[in-house]
Amino acid sequence: MKPAPVSLQPVKKRLKNFSEVEIGFSKKVAIDEARKFPQSHVPSCQPKCPLGIDILEFVRLLREGDVNEAYKKIRERSDLPGVCGRICLAPCEEEFIVAGKKTPIDVRALERFVADHGRPKIFGRQKLTCAKQRVAVIGSGPAGLSAAALLARELYCVTVFESLPLLGGGLRYGIPEFRLPAGVLDAEIDQIRDLGVDFQANTVIGQTLTIDDLFKQGFSAVLLTVGKSYPQFLDLSGSDSPGVFYAQELLLKLKFNPAVFAHEFGGKLGRKVLIIGNGGLALDCARVCRRLDKEVSIVFPGTEEELGIHRNELAQACEEGVALETMVVPLAVETDDRDQVTGLKCRRMDFADKDGQWKLVPVPQSEMTIKADSIMIAKGCRVNPALKKMLPGLRFNKDGTVWLDGKTGQTFVPRVFAAGDLVDGREHVLDAMVSGKWAAEQIKAFLSSSS
Repeated sequence: MKPAPVSLQPVKKRLKNFSEVEIGFSKKVAIDEARKFPQSHVPSCQPKCPLGIDILEFVRLLREGDVNEAYKKIRERSDLPGVCGRICLAPCEEEFIVAGKKTPIDVRALERFVADHGRPKIFGRQKLTCAKQRVAVIGSGPAGLSAAALLARELYCVTVFESLPLLGGGLRYGIPEFRLPAGVLDAEIDQIRDLGVDFQANTVIGQTLTIDDLFKQGFSAVLLTVGKSYPQFLDLSGSDSPGVFYAQELLLKLKFNPAVFAHEFGGKLGRKVLIIGNGGLALDCARVCRRLDKEVSIVFPGTEEELGIHRNELAQACEEGVALETMVVPLAVETDDRDQVTGLKCRRMDFADKDGQWKLVPVPQSEMTIKADSIMIAKGCRVNPALKKMLPGLRFNKDGTVWLDGKTGQTFVPRVFAAGDLVDGREHVLDAMVSGKWAAEQIKAFLSSSS
């Protein structure tokens, strides 16, 4: 049994625009797919969602045609179903076992259908009025939004501060429209606003306001969810050459004005682009470059299974012409006498028995050069150094994440909590949402005990 294919824009068409690639299931296909999903009360047969979504129950409601109730069931545990239905890695799909075998049912596509068609448009929205202490959430990415929604449901007065002009953080400025349309994100944020959350954009904490200012204004707790906004630099010879770019810069500029970006940035990349990295960041950059009519390859030292990409997106990227150079380690950026990028010196890897275990090891005499006109580094981000200036009392772990008290969720600065990429090195939307909800629970416990 195979999952139903998700409808897509034709390849030739989608390579000429930045509109959403996936069209999604029709109602008939969604319900037919839900009917493939066996219902079971055996714990080992129930797919597990890190957010705690009752997948079997929302699918049962969908198979009965009750899309609105299915949406309500998802919203009990997640306030970003339209986002997760598009970009979640869907670990629940890996967990689902039927008759002792893994069964590939596209839970993500079902969640997307429910989010798109079950969300109330105007009438029927839940509206709350806060009645408890004030909480400031700094950052409107997935961790901040999830924390804000949870606290608002508990009737805390939540204000979310965002430094950029539009809300959404990395969801807005780090993911292209062809994967996550702005309208979908706006609709989810509007739902959170209906819970009583106040949003203030163009507010840079540390400049427009300080943490001390927030406490003086009457906020009882502050939650930091500013993510990691600085590119992770590589210790790679030649990486400071003019033809080496960083993925975050590419995606950020694309978001501000796609037409200007295509005109100005496209000419800087040359014909052939190599991308060093993995995960959604590398793949998004690769697919953006294909829409600029570039030849694109992703260079990654692990296997294809270790890329950290949902199978649907990997298949779509390959259809679009993105090449994968897996089990290849970058050694140096090669340039000509004008300091222009000409290629990437690499070494191949392969599996070998090392100390009784199969591990990837360098292949002797396998050095090679992959030709390129430009190189894009997509190796994640690190914490903005300005955070240390903004809150000099913060402590940091060896990996650069912010130190937290594991029991209270507080940083080393009293009444200041943190969540998301700041404290979690995995840097995925789902992990950030889980982290944000956990932090909100710790804030609830702290405020309840101190009131």
